[in-house]
Amino acid sequence: MKKNRILITGATGNVGAEVVRSIVKTEPQTEIILAVRNPESAKKKFLDLEHLLFRTIRFFRFQHF
Repeated sequence: MKKNRILITGATGNVGAEVVRSIVKTEPQTEIILAVRNPESAKKKFLDLEHLLFRTIRFFRFQHF
């Protein structure tokens, strides 16, 4: 059976963190990937949760001309 994966952006915010915790509780077999700007900082927020994957994302600044 194929393992489900979920990519979550905004996981370190108030709502995003609650989404992560809810998914961990309700879907323990799901692979959860957190797209964050600073993985080390994000890991500190989720010390009580295991098996989370952290991936760095980069935001670009676009200017309107």
